[in-house]
This record gives sequence, structure tokens and C-alpha cells, in this order.
Amino acid sequence: MYEIFTKKLLAAQKIAIFMHINPDADCIGSSLAMYKFLINFGKQAEVFLESGNMIRKNLFVYPNISIINQSRPSKYDLGICLDCATVDRMGNNSAKIFFNKCDERIWIDHHIYPYPIDDSIIETTSASTSQILYKIFMEIDGTLIDKEVAFCLFGALAADTGVFSFSSTTAETMKIASELISFGIDNNFIVDKIYREKSICEFNLMVEALGKTQFFYNNKMAVISFFSSDFMKTGCDIYSTEGIINNLIEIDEVILAIAIAEEKENVYKVSIRSKDPLDCSAYARIFGGGGHKNASGCKFKLPYEKTLETLVKTACTFIKC
Repeated sequence: MYEIFTKKLLAAQKIAIFMHINPDADCIGSSLAMYKFLINFGKQAEVFLESGNMIRKNLFVYPNISIINQSRPSKYDLGICLDCATVDRMGNNSAKIFFNKCDERIWIDHHIYPYPIDDSIIETTSASTSQILYKIFMEIDGTLIDKEVAFCLFGALAADTGVFSFSSTTAETMKIASELISFGIDNNFIVDKIYREKSICEFNLMVEALGKTQFFYNNKMAVISFFSSDFMKTGCDIYSTEGIINNLIEIDEVILAIAIAEEKENVYKVSIRSKDPLDCSAYARIFGGGGHKNASGCKFKLPYEKTLETLVKTACTFIKC
């Protein structure tokens, strides 16, 4: 089933694993799971993230996370890009340059793309990239999955499914989660550390932002905003905004939730969540973004007022206001 990957893997010895910018729990967990699996397979493996990108503090619970960007990039037999399938999502500097220099390349992802991608394994029905990796690993040699690989895969899977609560969660997802637990991992510890725990600054940021939530279209749409002043006041950063948007989509009347986070002046990261049947990935693609049916994102390079206005006006068609 995964012959394209197996063929490239068997022919390679020196392998580089690349992540997308602003990596989430699935991206990092999948990358570290791939790293350890390759080491167990007898390959030389390294993991790279675009310089200047930060990793959320709670994700440092992943085993082997210290190896990211530990080596100086060089020439590789195979480049593996995980959780994205476009070089633009890898950044504009070192990661993209070194990925393109690899002798062979492959993309493994579960996001929706409006165009075909060569040398790729794209499974949009999978809840996470880690779900795809588990099946790949089992097809190659399941005995190479150790406790550290299982830890990384389970953490990634739990985070990207909202601890198995999102509509992307399937019977296969639950079966894989069960099999990963059988490797002796502490699934409760992993969920608490990666998905549930918040620092004091993250809690204060959440309180600060939720108090300014805006509602539109008879409460069908909710918008939360994070500004540089909020980060300065709470001691947090933009990476601490992840997950706060879920408080909005949990409101019974809300079917579309938006989080607008200021990266720098007139540049905003936009996170989007929706309830069925609203497809927020189609909404995000209008602005050059994408993702999943119920969880997507994009970026705006406009003043805040124009960003908000555009998002609200465009949402009218999707909400059927």
C-alpha cells in the first residue's frame, strides 16, 4: 500500500525529516516518531525546523525533542516532509532550501489540497499524519515501533483529534490509539501534558481574550482576537493561543469560530473551527489557507479592522445568514 515510501526508504541511508512552520503537536510528534523509527531501522536520521520557529513548552514532553536542528544540514539521500505538502509551508529559508537539495523527496500529510502532489502520501480521511505513519510503520516492520515511537504517535493522534472528540475520529483512529497504548505508554500522562495543561500566562491570556469575544449573525459566528499588547500583558506569545479557540466552538449556537492572532504589525494568523456540515477548509482556501473540514487556518496581511471585516463578510455565505 505504501510502496512509494518503502522503495525510497530502502534506497536511502542519510535521511532528513522536515516540519512545517509553527509546528503543532501532530507535526512534531510525527516527526519525532519517524526519527526514532528510522534510527531503529538502522538509518541515519535528522529532524529540521525552519530557523526562528518556536515550539510550545508543553510539547517538550516528547522524547528526543532535543535532536531537532541539532545537526548542520548537509546533503541527504531522502527528504521527508511531514504534515504538509508544499514547500511554502516549510518557510522561506533553510528548510525549503535543504529539502529541495535532497536526492529524493516525499510528502506525507492528511490535509486537503486542491491539486495533485507528486511523490506524496496524502490521506485526507486520516485524523492525523501520525495515523498514516502508524500504518506505514506496521507495513514496513511493526517490531521497530518501540515505546518512544508509540509515545510520539499517540500524543500526535490525541492532539489532532481533540482527544478523539473531533469528527475526523474514526474506528480506525480508535483502533490505532488502542494498539499504541499496548506498547506500555501512559496515555493519561500524555494527554494531560500535551493537550490539557496550561501555564499561568496561558490561562491569563485566555481570560484576557475571551472577555473580548465578538459574536455575529445571531451568535452563529464567534471571533476572538489576540494582540501584541495581550502578549506583553500576560507574558505569553502567539504560540500560547493554540486551543483557546475551542472554547468558542463549544458554545451551542456557534457553528463558525475564528481566532485572529497578531504576528506583527498588519500580519495576522487566523485559526478557524466549525461544526458540521460547515466546511471551514473551503472557507480558509478563499484566503489562501486550508486544512480540515472542521479545523483550518490562513494568514492575513492587512490591518486588523480590514481582516475582521473580510472574515465576517465572507462567512455570511457559509453560515447562510
